[in-house]
Parts: sequence; C-alpha cells; structure tokens
Amino acid sequence: MRHVQRLALTPVTALGAAAVLALAASAGPGSVLAAQALPNPYRMVEAWATLPGGRGMGAVGDVTVDRDGRHIWAVIRCEPLADPARFGDECRDSKADVIYKFAPDGTVVTSFGGGGMFIWPHGIDIDPDGNVWVTDAVAANRIPKGDKRGHQVVKFSPQGKMLMTLGMPGMAGAGPGHFDSPADVVVAPGGDIFVADGHNENGNNRVVRFSKEGKYITAFGKTGYGPGEFRTLHGITMDAQGRLFVADRFNNRVQIGCSSAGRAACSSTTCAAGSWSPTRSPTMCRTRGGIWAFGSATSRRAPSRSSSSSRGPTRARWPGTGPSSWPSIATGTSTAGSRARSSYGSTSE
Repeated sequence: MRHVQRLALTPVTALGAAAVLALAASAGPGSVLAAQALPNPYRMVEAWATLPGGRGMGAVGDVTVDRDGRHIWAVIRCEPLADPARFGDECRDSKADVIYKFAPDGTVVTSFGGGGMFIWPHGIDIDPDGNVWVTDAVAANRIPKGDKRGHQVVKFSPQGKMLMTLGMPGMAGAGPGHFDSPADVVVAPGGDIFVADGHNENGNNRVVRFSKEGKYITAFGKTGYGPGEFRTLHGITMDAQGRLFVADRFNNRVQIGCSSAGRAACSSTTCAAGSWSPTRSPTMCRTRGGIWAFGSATSRRAPSRSSSSSRGPTRARWPGTGPSSWPSIATGTSTAGSRARSSYGSTSE
C-alpha cells in the first residue's frame, strides 16, 4: 500500500471504518479523495485514530475488523516517512510497535509487534480464534546484509504473544519453507492458512497453503497473465463460502476461487458490459458485511489479456457470501457471469 500521513475514518460501523482506513492507506502523500462517481454512504472523519503520546502515524499497511465486529486492527509502519526513498523498509531501524487495535472511538486498546521485529509489515488477518497474523513483505534487496528479518508470516495471540512463524527469516526462496516478500495472509474457518506470496512482480507469484499447525500442504499459481497466474499478489481474503479472493496487482484484477486441491482454478473479473470493472493495482479488505476492493489510479496497465477500468480506480463491495458464480474453493466448479453489488468513487496517489 501507499504512504499515508493521516487517517480518516467513519466510526459508524466497523465495516465502514475498515473500508475507509484501507482506502486512506492506498493514497499517496498529500493525496486527496476525488469526487464520488456514485452515492457514498460513508462520511470522512478527520484524525479519527490517534496513537499514544501523540506519536506520529506511519504508513498504514493493512486493516481488518476484529471478531467482535467493532474494533479495528491495523498494521502501521512505525514513524511517519520523512524520506520517500525509505518506502519499503520504514521499520528497518525502528523499535516502535506495528500492530494496533483501535476502539470504535479511535483510541488504541493494545499494540505490539515492536522491538525491531519487522522491516516492512504489510498484511494482517484475524483468525477464527481471534489470533493476529501479519506478514513482512520487505524485498530481498532492502534487507541489510546478515539481517534475519523479512520473508515471514507471524502469528500472535490477541495479547501480542508470538505463537508461530512461517518462512525462513531474512531468506527469500521458492521452496515449501520459504517465501519471497509475502504480501498478505488469510486463515480459513477450519484453520488452514493461505499466504499471498508475494509482493514481487517477478517473484513466486503463488498462493501457499498450510495446515493450522503450520505444515505445508500445497502451493498454486505462477507468474503470468492467464487464469491462476499472477503478477504480484497484493492481497488475499476469503468469503463466507470459503472462496479465495486474490488481488492480482499488476494484472489489474481480482481473481476468485482457487481450488483447494492446488490446481490453478482461478477466474479473473473480466466481466461483460454492465458488470463490475476490475480495479487498477487492487488490494482488498474483508469485513463481516462483505469484501471491499480498492484500486490505485496510477499503476501500470496490464497487457490486453486482462482488462482495466476506463474510469480509473474503483471500489466494489460484494455481499458477504461473495459472487455466486465463481469457482468454489472446495470443488473448483464454476458457472458463467457475476456482478458486484456496487462500485463508486476514486482516489489519487
């Protein structure tokens, strides 16, 4: 996600709060929200979230809603970014906490993940038991020589105790025990762990699946433009039916419904006229009320094999059950056609 120096949230519902915070996180320094193309049911609340002691807020990597449906969890990359050249390793020299839980009034309930544990925290998910999962998506060339951080997914208890790590610290790779800048993670209701690997256009470009105990099960996906192929997996989430939604960043699309058997059975959101257009440079946020997709206006266009929105960035929300016609993660079967509930608005970087 892009750097942001302020948070603007609507405290009306946790769904709206997470959605608008994720939108703010995707904007660039000094950016403003453009006029809405369609009616926007949410209002902006300036300076909604505050950090203890008046500490400045770094870039927001990702947000999600707590299991209670009220509190908001966020990855915040340490201090405000003073040097734009440091985007990508903002927490390299910081000891600040990076994981925050916000109450509905914007105050911090708890925070942890500091002490220099992460270099570039990126994705976050709350599993069915309330545990917190965070990825470190720092690129291999941004890790100091000999540094044992990055290329990991870390599981914390809700109180901040580290419970599990996946990946080899500081070591990029393509094997079962390695990641290459894992961008995001989602935990299924049954406990299986799905990692978007990763934040690198020419990297692994795969989804890796583990058991709830952290045992490798399978991986699927590769670099490319077709179904089940990716060019930077920027976000991953799951709907109420257990289907995966993968933000395929530089293909400018969201792929939906990867088969649990491990074969590439994804379908892109290249829909007929009148259906939702895919976002540019998409990322996603899951809430109890549905799945939100956010797009950036200035990312590279994908080749002609995938489509992009002529209106620029869009946000679309699907019902909590997800599109009914995409392949099922359990069966891999599919039917034709799917439409999003709504899309509106734009941002600028």
